[in-house]
Amino acid sequence: MSSTVRGAIDPLLGYLSSAIRDEAQLLGGVRRDAQFIKDEMESMNGFLHHLAEAKDHEGDHQVRAWMKQVRDLANDTQYCVDLYGRRVGTAPRARGFWGHAHRAIFFLQTIPARHQVATQIRELKSRARDVGERRQRYGVQILARVTNELAGGSGGNIAMGEELDARRRGLVDAEPLKDATVALINWLHKEIDDGRRLHAEEPKATARADDPSGRAIVVIAIVAPDKADGGDLAKEVYNHSSVESLFDCKAFITIQRPPFLPQVLGDMIQQLRPSPEGANDEQQLEDKEELQKHVKGRRFFLVVENADHPYPWKDLKEILDSSGCSPGSAILVTTKDSALAKCFSPNKTITHSFVQFCFGRANQLVSIDDNMRDIIRRVLDKCDPDLLCMKLLLGTLYADPYMSTKKQLEDLCKSLEALDSSARPDGSATSKKHMMILKFCYDKLPKMERNCLLYLSIFPKKSDVRRTSLVRRWVAEGYVVEGDGREALDRAKSCFDDLVARGFVAIAKAGNLGNVISCKVHHFVHGFITKLVKEDSFGDKSLPSNLARHLSIRNDILWHQVSHQKPKSSGRSIYNCFTPVERQGAPDAITTFIESLPTFSQVARVKVMDLDYCKHLENRHLKIICNNLLLLKYLSIRSTGISQLPKEIKKLQQLEMLDIRQTKVPFSATRGLLLPMLKHLLAGPISYRVGDSPREELSTVQMPSKIGEMTEMETLYHVEVVEDDDKLEHIKTLKRLRELGVVIHGKQDNISRLLWVVTELSECLRVLSVWVRPPREGRDDAVLHMGIENKHSIPKLLETLSINGITKGLPDWIEDLPHLAEITLSQTSLSHGSMEMLGRLEGLRCLTLRHKSYVENTLTLKTNQFKNISFLVIEGASDINKGIIFEAGTAPKLEKIVWTFTRMDITADTITGLSNLPNLKELEFTGDFDPSHVQLAVARHSNSPNFRYKLPGGSLA
Repeated sequence: MSSTVRGAIDPLLGYLSSAIRDEAQLLGGVRRDAQFIKDEMESMNGFLHHLAEAKDHEGDHQVRAWMKQVRDLANDTQYCVDLYGRRVGTAPRARGFWGHAHRAIFFLQTIPARHQVATQIRELKSRARDVGERRQRYGVQILARVTNELAGGSGGNIAMGEELDARRRGLVDAEPLKDATVALINWLHKEIDDGRRLHAEEPKATARADDPSGRAIVVIAIVAPDKADGGDLAKEVYNHSSVESLFDCKAFITIQRPPFLPQVLGDMIQQLRPSPEGANDEQQLEDKEELQKHVKGRRFFLVVENADHPYPWKDLKEILDSSGCSPGSAILVTTKDSALAKCFSPNKTITHSFVQFCFGRANQLVSIDDNMRDIIRRVLDKCDPDLLCMKLLLGTLYADPYMSTKKQLEDLCKSLEALDSSARPDGSATSKKHMMILKFCYDKLPKMERNCLLYLSIFPKKSDVRRTSLVRRWVAEGYVVEGDGREALDRAKSCFDDLVARGFVAIAKAGNLGNVISCKVHHFVHGFITKLVKEDSFGDKSLPSNLARHLSIRNDILWHQVSHQKPKSSGRSIYNCFTPVERQGAPDAITTFIESLPTFSQVARVKVMDLDYCKHLENRHLKIICNNLLLLKYLSIRSTGISQLPKEIKKLQQLEMLDIRQTKVPFSATRGLLLPMLKHLLAGPISYRVGDSPREELSTVQMPSKIGEMTEMETLYHVEVVEDDDKLEHIKTLKRLRELGVVIHGKQDNISRLLWVVTELSECLRVLSVWVRPPREGRDDAVLHMGIENKHSIPKLLETLSINGITKGLPDWIEDLPHLAEITLSQTSLSHGSMEMLGRLEGLRCLTLRHKSYVENTLTLKTNQFKNISFLVIEGASDINKGIIFEAGTAPKLEKIVWTFTRMDITADTITGLSNLPNLKELEFTGDFDPSHVQLAVARHSNSPNFRYKLPGGSLA
């Protein structure tokens, strides 16, 4: 019996000894294996990024399959290494006996985690060997090809130079409709002036009802030879603000098929009659007499669209010629027939053609011969009337004019022509054409830009996407990494600019300096990239778009693994946790997802949680996120219901972006915040209100007490330094800081301390916002200044400066900032001398004056000053109550004026010298005033600027 038992136990003891020995070796080698697999991961990531920057390999199915294996392995390796660093690699560092004891306890506590990590690392090492051997086994030839392409394939992009980049941006910014609209409005101005002069010289000739010449009416014909019918241009002119001030009445009619004069007359009467209450059509006179009655003695503007038949034009013209209308009345006719256009208006005919416009831009391309131009013209003809496709094509050619695309362009042209020849009348050929052109342009995108474009598919159609959050998300997801001597964020911004320049991304809202604030994707481009995403392994395909936009694009890794698992509590997958309404993107879907996080271990892979404007979020949801998404890099809770930062936020050691703007997070919540990888901390906001007492309001958080240890910080905006706190000096250690927004209390010592910090950051700081709280009563230092003694230490790279509460004018060192482009001032009490200093700044492009920023009651921009300013904003500057004067020769590049106020007694002298601004394009006034004299000044301006006037509540006047 004993021998039998011993015979059974001895092998068991031997097995246990061997298992313990193997486990000890396994655990003992975790750190070494982790370093090995980390090095392997870095090599794989570097190789993948080389592939991304080389030309497309997707045509090679072997290469594509192998790249997918390497990418999946790299993702799994990244997760494993991060898990090791979080759960195993943070042993206590204390010395002495207690240090040894703590480390021993830590080792025992982490044995299960070490075993899990060690097992995963062994598996990953095996997979890495298999991937390498598989490439050799199947003969996947890729390394030499990538090297050659990286050496010579991108020369065209590098050689473009600044001049070509400027042309590309000019192509995107070019608006043929707006340009043609301004030209037509200027034409109408001239004709009206000529008509008035003729009327003064020959009153009888223009006033006679039987005048056969019709000199009282100006006729302009728009010839639209392409598929676009010219109606878009006619509508732009018809709706332009200048038309309201130039004409007494207007009408827009479309000629139906077949043309029918009574219908035309009826349409005009309906639009021109004053429509008195109780009017009855049956009580009106005959159409002809009725029309003449409404236009007699009035200057009218009439748009006739689709006038492709001489009838009823001749009869209509005779009726209007004999109506006794005022001189300068105008008719704008659109037609596709150039012969008819000459009949309508022999001397005043313009051609409206997107094809000709874009082809004119194509002629600016370099290194293309006549044959190439002919091919481009043929392709543009096939794009007509879609201006988007034309811009995409030209944007692609501008991006790489040196590439040998002639053969590819010829193939595209032949395919488009073949599609036309076999087209069916159902319109499907048009959609196929768009897809061909989009595919051609998409294939020319570098791999990194291509992935960034596909990323936009997670946002709903027609939605505006903030540029800053988008580029930061690209970096957090790992789609853009550092390289070419540039940091990841700079490369992400370049990717965005390239997508805009190529036409894939449209500008939804631009900032004061012309920078993009938000963007959107054209619905056709959105459909195209959504289709590509579904066909490729990119992102999650099961989440509703209104939910997917808030989460990491890496959900394909997460979702594939969890969608078939059963949560411990409910027995359903995460996706099945949603109700049918939630699956359509209802607000509660995001809270359902967050509440499901604790049931899934693999969820820690999520890198991005962009929860902007998710009003249903509560403090408990943020706590769940902090406890489960340990590898999170991007977290935004902007404008949510969250009002606390839980202590668990310290677990997010990989966090790079934290946005808590427009929340009720208390002032002291960030005092103990220490996140070593944090790059962007956004708090606030600063809000500006225009009312009976214009003012700015600030709600922000306290500067972290250990801010000096967060050396990765690039954006710190806005944080407040408590009174007499020396923590401000710790910012000087943040040598990567680009944007600083700080709130200090009104004491000269605090301001001097801030300026010392600014000089220490002079090599990196680009944006500075200083908000000074009013000093307490009884202090003598109410007059504050920002003087810097050593001008060699000023922040010469500064581009944007905002000052609130500095009451002793502007510091003189501002004149020595060569890159300063935007200044915002409030509560600064500037004198005329300080305004002249601003006028001398060569690089200044935008000036914003807010409440109590300027003490004079008249703002005068003097001759030869503000040479490069393009944007002037006045918001609630109640001291400027007698107007603005633009002297001759001032602000030659000023394009837009925005003036916001509550109520002002507008006189003829309130805004003077608009005619001295040759580049003026837009005026936007908000307030309670009589706009008539401004409308008159705008109507006389040679550039026909667009004038918008809103009441204080925001409604259009």
